[in-house]
Amino acid sequence: MKLSASQADNGCMDKLPRSRAGGYAWRRHLRGMLPWLPFAIVPTFLYPISVFAFVIPGRIGFWPTHLVTVLVIGILLFIDRKTDRINATWGEGARGEFRVGEELDKLHKDGFHVFHDWYSGRGNVDHFVVGPQGVFAIETKSWDGEISCAGGALLRDGKPLYGKDPLKQAKGEAADVSRAIKESRDISLWVSPILCFSRAELRCYEAMGGVMLADIGSLRRVIIEQPERYPPQRVNSISYFLERHLQASAAAKPNSPPYKPGKLKRALRLDRVFVALYVVFILCLTLVFAGSTATLLWRAVDFYRFVDQAWSLLL
Repeated sequence: MKLSASQADNGCMDKLPRSRAGGYAWRRHLRGMLPWLPFAIVPTFLYPISVFAFVIPGRIGFWPTHLVTVLVIGILLFIDRKTDRINATWGEGARGEFRVGEELDKLHKDGFHVFHDWYSGRGNVDHFVVGPQGVFAIETKSWDGEISCAGGALLRDGKPLYGKDPLKQAKGEAADVSRAIKESRDISLWVSPILCFSRAELRCYEAMGGVMLADIGSLRRVIIEQPERYPPQRVNSISYFLERHLQASAAAKPNSPPYKPGKLKRALRLDRVFVALYVVFILCLTLVFAGSTATLLWRAVDFYRFVDQAWSLLL
């Protein structure tokens, strides 16, 4: 039995990796973190070795020991301060996009095709969805605080926003999707922009400047309550075109729920693996430096006896 061209294309596209919410932000986050990683890992592993090999056996004096300790703490605090900025810029954004993506993925039950993290040629579009209610481009903001509206402008904690206007950004991403569709197939489709706040407390839900506002709790309702524009056949046609010509990969479709990793994959998160390896490393040190481990345990026993005697005297 021969497959038609469209069936063959669909078969190829089904093999493509599904788009992941927050992929671009995660890559920027990791790219910023990696240069600092060796400076954090080296003292984290070398310091326990020096404690077991030199400090506990008394091979180095009191002041050198504390000098090294202060130096290691200072290095780690400095790295933490630097990486906090990277995390605030890209890490929080990636986590916010992931949460919004999880909510949007549920739209496959309502006949929607859901796309994440698409590069339009001008910038990154966080999410866009195609369904009976039309095409929607969603820009995610992971700000904290309270978002309100006054005088046709957004306010954050009662103050005007500084920097890039998120309303213009949301409209620009919707225009990028619409432009890409028109340039590829000469079809004009209206793409509705939505600005979604993943963390902030939203106080106004009315549209501003042609941009709908939502938080995670109201996002799906904002989309589903719009009037229907396209029948299912038209929705499938638009989605197929986007996958084929715009090289966009759907994360979820009406007959294809979003991918969910298994329990083992969820358990083997990178941070959990690192903590487990570090615990194993410390246990190995206690075996390699058995004498230091015994000394440390005796000191712990002596300290416990001292505390017990002091407590008895106080009572």
